[in-house]
Amino acid sequence: MVGDGFNFNSEKFIFSGRTPDYQEPFDDLDTVRMIVFGDWGSGPLGSYTRDLLNEEAKIRDFDGVLHYGDFAYDLHDDEGEKGDMFFRMIQPIAGNYAYMGIPGNHEDHRNATHFKARFNMPVNEAN
Repeated sequence: MVGDGFNFNSEKFIFSGRTPDYQEPFDDLDTVRMIVFGDWGSGPLGSYTRDLLNEEAKIRDFDGVLHYGDFAYDLHDDEGEKGDMFFRMIQPIAGNYAYMGIPGNHEDHRNATHFKARFNMPVNEAN
């Protein structure tokens, strides 16, 4: 769940990811299946991509999503409203699977401020 703690909170989504055992030997780890893509816009083609991912989720067993850049083509447009609209659109996928984002060239506006505000990537001793 995300929100400002006062007036707005999103729906609550719960998913369970796999935490690898960082002890050797590593050969008994299961395979992790990821959907990997980039350049996901927010218009009609973006909705089409969302629908394809929803269909993939029904027929394929995958653990998470790696989105490598170009979210909505400029999250900062319209004072961030474009980014808000984009994340509402992808909520069915991002809210139900581990979803990791890597900034692309469209996220570099003002030192990737809008990207950083929306993504808090995991950090621990292993990374």
